[in-house]
Amino acid sequence: MKLLVLITLTIPFLTLAGQPATVPSPLTGEQLGAIRKLLLHTRDAEAAVKLQLTEKQQALKDAYASFQLDEKRITALHGDIGKLQQQLLGNYHRLQVELRKIVGEARFMRLKLRIDNYLKSSAAKKNPGESGVSRPGVPATKGQ
Repeated sequence: MKLLVLITLTIPFLTLAGQPATVPSPLTGEQLGAIRKLLLHTRDAEAAVKLQLTEKQQALKDAYASFQLDEKRITALHGDIGKLQQQLLGNYHRLQVELRKIVGEARFMRLKLRIDNYLKSSAAKKNPGESGVSRPGVPATKGQ
């Protein structure tokens, strides 16, 4: 983490050759507003799809818990889960496309690092035990 902070602070001041670079101008109020709106929309869309995905995954788990498999239902759930996962990918893709439209290339990498860090910290606060692998009856731990 310390390395990431150091890199984030250093990137605007160095070029690949190690020569001083010009610091990009700060984002305008309009850009900040557009980014904020984009992030809120992306977060809300992701949360809604993840909720549906969790419900479908639980339904699939329940379908497999029965000895008699309902192949038709299981196949439908596989399709639904795939579509929801595709929606998550599409949502993230839209975020990336729109960010590039809002900010220039010089600001993009720094902004992307900050957004990724924010999203990771938000996810960690909401789901503190999900960073590890869990098995039935065994709590998740980091580094498993």
